[in-house]
Amino acid sequence: MTTQLTVRVYTKPNCMQCRLTKTWLAKRGVPFIEDDATDPQTIAAAQALRVMAAPIVTIGDVVFGGFRPDLLEQHVSTKEKAA
Repeated sequence: MTTQLTVRVYTKPNCMQCRLTKTWLAKRGVPFIEDDATDPQTIAAAQALRVMAAPIVTIGDVVFGGFRPDLLEQHVSTKEKAA
């Protein structure tokens, strides 16, 4: 049985690192949920993660900020293959 982790990306408008993260995921066919970190309905959830750099990325229980292809590769690849 294959279990796919949910990848969530909290983004801000005009954020280059946010665009790079979404492009990285899209080019690899990794489905993700995008939430606007400035939207009043999602801002509390984004702030609760206690990460100060956009985008805020969650992959299962892993949370990090900024465009981090090293962490994306590590966690998406490892967890997708293990699933």
